[in-house]
Parts: sequence; C-alpha cells; structure tokens
Amino acid sequence: MKHIIDIHPQFIVDQNGKKTGVIMNIETFEELIEKIEDLYFGSLAHQNLPDKTKFDDFETFKKNLLK
Repeated sequence: MKHIIDIHPQFIVDQNGKKTGVIMNIETFEELIEKIEDLYFGSLAHQNLPDKTKFDDFETFKKNLLK
C-alpha cells in the first residue's frame, strides 16, 4: 500500500499571479478523494465507538455462539 501520494499540481493563475485553480492528473485526484473518504469515515467510526469496549468471557461467548 502506498502511503505518500506523489502530487505534481499545475496552478492556474490570474493576471495578477494569484492562484485561482489547480490541474492534476485524474489518477492523483481519484487517489486523493479515496484518502479523504477513508479519513472521513474513519473519524466517524471513531466518534461513534463507545469509550469502553465490553468483552464477554470465553464461556459466555461460547454459550452465545452455540445457541
């Protein structure tokens, strides 16, 4: 799995030299979107997890499994 995205953006500038847009290849754009979605959904999961996780002992787990 690749962790660092190799981004080579080209900037669009107005007549004053102010950056107004960016151009990048579609593969890089799609990879950025995927990373952003992963971070977003990961943060939602983290926010909705309880502070403490309840664990059943093995006997309770086995009894529930065999029902």
